[in-house]
Amino acid sequence: MSEVPAVLHFAATRSDRHIEICVTILKVVAHVILGFVPATRTRGSDPYRLLVVEDNGELAQLLAAALSADGYTVDVARDGQRGLHLGLTRPYDVVVIDRRLPALDGLDLLMRLRPGPSMPVRCC
Repeated sequence: MSEVPAVLHFAATRSDRHIEICVTILKVVAHVILGFVPATRTRGSDPYRLLVVEDNGELAQLLAAALSADGYTVDVARDGQRGLHLGLTRPYDVVVIDRRLPALDGLDLLMRLRPGPSMPVRCC
């Protein structure tokens, strides 16, 4: 099992303004969790890797595009089951999880991905 150093759980309404705010918050939180300034987006030669688990296609693509533009490598899962598979088979520095997901709820996914209480969880 890969060890994810941080899992970010968020809930967002679907209005354009709220999506924009959530994207901005997630970018800032990802920077804080990974402990670097935006100009330094890599660990060695590899970019930081993020997993976004979000069932709303538009929001998932907006998050992926915004985070990719900031230099992150981003994978997207559209349901909790796919998120679980990716989270257990690939190494991620940060996982962003929507709470209400098909196939596996976001909180259930969080508990399955989180190896123990030492992994920080940021909620917004």
